Amino acid sequence: MNILRAITLVLCVSCLLGFEALSQVRVTLPKERFKAHERIDVTIKNVGRQDISFCVDFGRYSVTETELTESTPTPVYVEAYEKGWHTLLLGSDLGNGRSSVPLQAGQTHEYPFRLVGKGKMRLVLWYWPGESDRTCENPPNRKVAKSKVFFVE
Repeated sequence: MNILRAITLVLCVSCLLGFEALSQVRVTLPKERFKAHERIDVTIKNVGRQDISFCVDFGRYSVTETELTESTPTPVYVEAYEKGWHTLLLGSDLGNGRSSVPLQAGQTHEYPFRLVGKGKMRLVLWYWPGESDRTCENPPNRKVAKSKVFFVE
């Protein structure tokens, strides 16, 4: 009986890893640890065979180490972990400067941003299959891609 459970577990893990390998979009960071206010470059890569679209908030700003603000448009949401995952409120006013951006199969876009808060974080990207100029309206059939966990100290 224990051998059967072990085989089932191995098959389940293999299936999950296979699904990860088939993901349409990858959200990656250059490293796992950052300092508060440090520039973080998130890379959005379409590794699938189909074009995608996502919504970019062009009204976002980040605060630098010298307290200056800089424009940091981004398509990702930042989630922090504290007794569960919750979304940080980082964006501009709802609907302010948001626009749909297409990403062709095999292509990559990079977006810089900075975080003031500290702790365990991850990035979340909502995207839609195909090219669409309506992604900021949150149409049905959206997909999600998440980065690996990273830390801001």
